Amino acid sequence: MDPARGWFRIFVMATAIGLFGLADAGAAAEQAGDVSVRAEATPSEGPFHRLFTYTIAVEAPEGTEVTFPDLADHTGGMEVYRDLGREEEPLEGGRVRITAAFELDAPEVGEYAIEPPPVTHGPDAAEAGVPPVVIQARELTPEEQQAVMQFAPNAGPAALPVPWWRNWRMWLVTGAVVLAALAAWLWARQRAAQPSRQPLSAWEKAFKQLDELSRRNLPASGDFNQYYVELSWILRDYLAQRFAIHAPEQTTQEFLEEASANGVLNEEQQQFLAVFLRHSDRVKFARFQPSATEAQRHLDDIRAFITETIPREEPRQEAA
Repeated sequence: MDPARGWFRIFVMATAIGLFGLADAGAAAEQAGDVSVRAEATPSEGPFHRLFTYTIAVEAPEGTEVTFPDLADHTGGMEVYRDLGREEEPLEGGRVRITAAFELDAPEVGEYAIEPPPVTHGPDAAEAGVPPVVIQARELTPEEQQAVMQFAPNAGPAALPVPWWRNWRMWLVTGAVVLAALAAWLWARQRAAQPSRQPLSAWEKAFKQLDELSRRNLPASGDFNQYYVELSWILRDYLAQRFAIHAPEQTTQEFLEEASANGVLNEEQQQFLAVFLRHSDRVKFARFQPSATEAQRHLDDIRAFITETIPREEPRQEAA
């Protein structure tokens, strides 16, 4: 074979291989830049006492490095209650869907616009905008309030009346009342013979109740609902006695409004009450399951709050 013709064939093959390589590289770069972002809230409208799930889904070529934005200052006033983590799902055509989910808490009724900063991707940290999402937090409907309170069903038809002399329950109740009255009389007589004791102050009573609740260790048995019922009641009863705030008879929102208008608590103390009472309502009514460590921390925080609000004696000024 002619040497010149052989070299010519080699040159043509090398040129073809180079062109094919350049074509493949252009296709990969185009695919790497093909990134789409979707955001949604579940539900987009609901009662304010429940949590809302906010999700950002990014579809990109497999192997693309994706960085999600920080939602802390871009939730329109909602609180990031918990980061649910990241999930990656393979798609057709060598693509992948990367999802980041967060639980958001609405502090009050209203409309919240969530406009987080862009998602960055790729080695050059290119930006892909996240579409805004609006969440509507509303008041509870009468049906939802009834479901939250879990009213017991009505009793069945009453039994036929029984003559009083044949009703053993009446004799049992009468005997119990007599014994109770006798015991109360004996107790009052013994108490009168003893020196009178100074009644407990509001904070002494609260500390005693907190110690008793801590000894029972309800979180260890998983009874978080009863634990937060008693813990929030101790706090409300203390505030009622210490600051004359009608906390036990009010809803959380009514109580927070009165505490703010009363002026006896500073802004930091009011913020603590708002965060704790809403968390307690979520455990009692929304069936949220906290950790044992979190439950113990709340008891310690309430103990510190009571200690901070104990009245201090003012130093006496000597007469001039």
